[in-house]
Amino acid sequence: MYKNVLSILNKLTWKTFDQLVDEFQKLPIENMECLESIANIVSLKVNNLVKFLYKSYIKCTKSNFVSGF
Repeated sequence: MYKNVLSILNKLTWKTFDQLVDEFQKLPIENMECLESIANIVSLKVNNLVKFLYKSYIKCTKSNFVSGF
């Protein structure tokens, strides 16, 4: 399950969103434990993405790449 969820999340873009939602909904969620596991994976992925974006923003501002914004 972990591998399937990560695979879907790694392919996620604006263009693939609708297709991947369908894939996500087809995952075999058989009990509450499975659902909690999926929620934790998604939460960790989002948290890592936010950290990455913040670090990228800091690097860009330090290099004056974003100075006009």
